Amino acid sequence: MSEFEAKVSPGTKHAAASMRGDDSVVEEKVRFFEKLASSPGTYSKQSAFHSYTTRTTGGEWFTKSETTRISTSNNISSPPVGFEAYTAKENIIQELPVEPSPVAHVPIVSSAKHANNLFSQSARTNLQEYLPQLLPTVFDAPNFDPIADAQALRKAMKGWGTDEATILDIITKRSNRQRQEIYQAFKKEFGRGEGDSEGRDLISDLKKELGGDFEDVIVGLMMQPIEYEATELRKAMKGAGTDEKALIEILLTKTNGEMQRLVDCYNSLYETTLDDRIRSETSGDLQRLLILAVSCARDEHSFNPEKAHEQAMSLYNAGEKKLGTDEETFVILLGHAGRQQLLAVFEEYKAISGITLEQAVKSEFSGDLHKAILTIIQCMQSRPRYYAKRLHKAMEGLGTDDDTLIRILVSRSEIDLGNIKKEYETLYGCTLLSAIKQGETSGDYKKALCAIVGSA
Repeated sequence: MSEFEAKVSPGTKHAAASMRGDDSVVEEKVRFFEKLASSPGTYSKQSAFHSYTTRTTGGEWFTKSETTRISTSNNISSPPVGFEAYTAKENIIQELPVEPSPVAHVPIVSSAKHANNLFSQSARTNLQEYLPQLLPTVFDAPNFDPIADAQALRKAMKGWGTDEATILDIITKRSNRQRQEIYQAFKKEFGRGEGDSEGRDLISDLKKELGGDFEDVIVGLMMQPIEYEATELRKAMKGAGTDEKALIEILLTKTNGEMQRLVDCYNSLYETTLDDRIRSETSGDLQRLLILAVSCARDEHSFNPEKAHEQAMSLYNAGEKKLGTDEETFVILLGHAGRQQLLAVFEEYKAISGITLEQAVKSEFSGDLHKAILTIIQCMQSRPRYYAKRLHKAMEGLGTDDDTLIRILVSRSEIDLGNIKKEYETLYGCTLLSAIKQGETSGDYKKALCAIVGSA
């Protein structure tokens, strides 16, 4: 077994195999770093090294010889590695010399394309399994004409009755960037008021003409992604009762960069800050975890493999080994440690206990704190797999958790819904599309969900 294979987690052995003994790949990776470091717009070689490793390793360790070689020859320290591509996307967005998109979640795609273009054809061939890929299901529509779409939508909502088929066809088959252009075109074409009229607004018109779950899907797609998640948070804490499951799903699945943008958006939309709202709607250890999340307390850049055993032992002593459970120890570690550190802790815990930390948590915790801790563990291992499990839970048994179903499909459609589809089929033996078709949704609502998911 090579030094590289000995370090990577079991789930990435296929990547290690593709790297083993291929000196040409090492040379290509070194040349890529040098090219990236000298590109206009890159902050520094240190920053470039960080982006380079997170982009090419896809969340796993570099070989010691490669890091030593690059860091020594360029007089820089070894980078903090070990983030998934989408976990480290804010680093990549900031440091690769590309123009960021105005839509919050799009830059990773363009940045990934740019990074890929910097590789030679031979390197892309050698590393094709090794590079992580985010798989959205919704893309820019070809031959896009925002004015024509705006006029078609106005016609679909004018007069008696509503042409839901036209609305569905346009909204679900355009990217969010294109939908924002349609919104502006609609406002320009039909937003001029007549007399005392305030004019027309596309989202307001859609709300008037549509209803139920179909309305929620269409309106959700029309909103900017970050604003959509902010309104979902507001919805989860509005009125009598709190939807803790929604808070956990939205807040405990974010990187620090994603969280900061969400907090900024929420605070700009509502009078009460997100921090204050969470404190008023939740309590105890769940509140502590959520506050740590919105405070961006997770250390995403530190990795100390020697400390992992000690941390795993502290969790074992706080749970399985004692009568009762010391929840605070779990909250502090799981709320602060970065992904790579936690993955190492998970491996050490299994070696100490003989069972996984996830299995231990299921027996030691209950209620919302149990859900919150499992969410962190599962997301650190694989966000797409976590969302696949959430979707299955939303559709299994009698009744459908439509809020969860809509929220995940809308919010992940241009990020990694394709990855989620793959995980769903692996976990449950059927496609996500077939699960929706055979489920309890119906009518235009079902058609809209199927359109977002795309073909099997």
